[in-house]
Amino acid sequence: MANRNGRPSQNFAITNRPEVRQALSAIPDALKNRVMAKAVDKALAPVVKAARSNAPKRSGLLKKSMRKKVKKYPSGVVFGAAGPDRDTIGTYNGKKAWPNKYAHLVERGTQGHEQPKLHKFTKGAKPAWYLREAWYATKQAVVGIFTATVQTELEKEVNKRGK
Repeated sequence: MANRNGRPSQNFAITNRPEVRQALSAIPDALKNRVMAKAVDKALAPVVKAARSNAPKRSGLLKKSMRKKVKKYPSGVVFGAAGPDRDTIGTYNGKKAWPNKYAHLVERGTQGHEQPKLHKFTKGAKPAWYLREAWYATKQAVVGIFTATVQTELEKEVNKRGK
């Protein structure tokens, strides 16, 4: 599956998990969005931790910029993402560096290409796959944390409403 930029992305959908779907169908949408957002936020923590440990260290900015973000949409969709944030800016070799602008090049690598103004050929870089490896290494933990968090948050809400 590709995201809007045509790049590969790793997706996780709960619509194929009958126990979670059944529990969520019986509650109001506002409560559902709140519970889902908390669950997605907690579930992404191991992915971010693994991505930080896998990120190649050149200046340390890429590792420092790893964050998670959760967004709730009015349609009821809760979206979570892990990767470099836009706010981290640093310096490398005396020049400003924005990790979010080069993270995809580090992740997927680059092809060799000619640099006409410099009259030389750049051989490119091998892919590091730090985010992909983080996702695959923590996928089972993410599912477990997500399911457990949904269950505990729903129990909390039932207890609140029952009193």
